[in-house]
Amino acid sequence: MSRAVRTQPANDLESAVVSAGGAAAAMRDSEAWRSHEQGRAVNGEALISQTAEDAAPMLWEPTPGRPLEGLRVLDLTRVLAGPVATRFLAGYGADVLRIDPTDWDEPTIAPDVTLGKRCARLDLRSADGQQQLASLLSQADLLVHGYRSDALDRLGFGS
Repeated sequence: MSRAVRTQPANDLESAVVSAGGAAAAMRDSEAWRSHEQGRAVNGEALISQTAEDAAPMLWEPTPGRPLEGLRVLDLTRVLAGPVATRFLAGYGADVLRIDPTDWDEPTIAPDVTLGKRCARLDLRSADGQQQLASLLSQADLLVHGYRSDALDRLGFGS
């Protein structure tokens, strides 16, 4: 495998893998990330975003011992920063439900990225999976995801 990819430019290889349905990311320095399409999209969004159009009022209040206890978090993150961030929330008491695709497998890091969380699998491309996600979203206080900027729109869950 290393011989096959050694001569490929990192950006071309990343695009080919993603186009084929895989997960890949080229290593980029800060300047390259700022000029990349996804970097520009992320930079254009607020760090924390809240839409209150149809949202029920949040009833959660922090407690001293476990400051996030009672906060319901829906975790749609993957390797590695997102799952670590939601593990941090779980460590402070949040009730974190991690949703993985039905065919997702990361056995070497699963113990680290699922610590303190409940885990489930959904096929978000199916009507049933989308209906179940809509139900879970209606019960969540916080959604954490690391999808590309248009991925939730394509699944019917845009803003």
